[in-house]
Amino acid sequence: MSAAKIKLILDAAAVLNNQEFSFNSGKTFIMPPSVFSELKDMGARLLADNALKNSALSLEDPEEKFIKKAIESAKKLNTKLSKTDLDVLALAISYAEKQEKFRVITDDYSLQNVLSFLKIKFEPAMHKGIKGHFVLKRKCKNCGRALEGNLCDFCGNES
Repeated sequence: MSAAKIKLILDAAAVLNNQEFSFNSGKTFIMPPSVFSELKDMGARLLADNALKNSALSLEDPEEKFIKKAIESAKKLNTKLSKTDLDVLALAISYAEKQEKFRVITDDYSLQNVLSFLKIKFEPAMHKGIKGHFVLKRKCKNCGRALEGNLCDFCGNES
């Protein structure tokens, strides 16, 4: 019995930033359709199209319940993610809940921040990855103090 192939959930950076990237047969590659649509570079698009045709890459839409969990997780860290990043995060959350062996490949520091917070394994495509997660603090536009919500406790300004 052979060991299960590790699954790699790809952000667009995995294909776009790494000129040496290939869809080798030792791994299973997955990306949301929103990531696939971001592949505008001709070389990256041809590579991904070919991988789809050869079943080396599969496109998976995340379920709505996992998109909601992704949004909630990003909000906890006050981290803004694009719709595409939320799709990648939602797929990662779904695989984590199924306890499948996988990693996310991304150079997006905001996405890495939330993945780190959720203890989901990731690796950068080309750039150096983050070392740990952090919570971004919002400041009041009026007095500059740190905000917990949208209303400043000090001056009452709504930011």
